[in-house]
Amino acid sequence: MRGRLSSGRGRRLGLLGALVAAVALSVLTGVASAGGPPSLAFTPPSWDYGGVGQTSSQEFTLTNSGGSSSAALTVSLIGSPAFTISNDACTGTALGPRKSCSVTVAYTPASLCARDSATLTATGKKEGATASAALTGAGTGADIQGGLTSIAADGKSFVVAVGVSDTTIDVDAHTTYGGVGDPRSLADFNPGDTVGVCAAKQADGSLLAASVTRLPSQ
Repeated sequence: MRGRLSSGRGRRLGLLGALVAAVALSVLTGVASAGGPPSLAFTPPSWDYGGVGQTSSQEFTLTNSGGSSSAALTVSLIGSPAFTISNDACTGTALGPRKSCSVTVAYTPASLCARDSATLTATGKKEGATASAALTGAGTGADIQGGLTSIAADGKSFVVAVGVSDTTIDVDAHTTYGGVGDPRSLADFNPGDTVGVCAAKQADGSLLAASVTRLPSQ
């Protein structure tokens, strides 16, 4: 009887020892995982603001999916000054594992036919703690380039050949002129000139030139 009891106790102690070893291994594995490097990423990873008339804003979420803190973060924008950070809950934050913070970027095009790009970056003081998001945006104007084919007799519109089609574009007192030869009005242009036009679409569907530029002959 005593022998059977001793044998049973031995088996129980053996199972207990195996359980303790398994728990210890799990703890050690977890500690090792928690000590891994930070891994930062923005969501969304890129954003196109499209055509913007005044100002448009977008929020970006920065998440650390790694195993350790990023240490203190610094957020910045590299590129066109048309992009600005309007809200920043990340700079100065030590972003821990599975934690997030947010940054809002506003885009205000400087002109009707602006085409802008920038990169939003986040960098932690810990090695490898970096993330970026690509940003693009534009004004609402149509950027037209082609050959000037005719100018209306009243000087209030002109026609540009774009590919195989002709486009009629109006001008007004606010239209500006420039380019090769320093033209100051529509009358300073000639049929055959290559022009670049920034135009706004009007309520009736017509195009109104904000600027007309004479380009070098091709």
